[in-house]
Amino acid sequence: MNPKVDWFFNKPTKWQKEYSELRKIVLDCGLTEELKWGCPCYTVGKSNIVVMHGFNNYCALLFMKGGFTERSKRNFNSANKKCAICKTNAVR
Repeated sequence: MNPKVDWFFNKPTKWQKEYSELRKIVLDCGLTEELKWGCPCYTVGKSNIVVMHGFNNYCALLFMKGGFTERSKRNFNSANKKCAICKTNAVR
């Protein structure tokens, strides 16, 4: 965990519980946590892998360049050449 990113997870939002669970999942993958664009961004080396972001009706993990894989077209809510989006309304 990166203390510079803690403020994002500590601020009161409707997605606070989901953010916390998603953070645990992403950090268990061994990625480095950074703050980019005002959101948690997870990296390997200098490459951005996934960004966490909240919207009105859902929060999401946005996988960078995820649209380039065939798997992302099957497993994610949407995919394009810039990112694949995995949305959640609630973590169960």
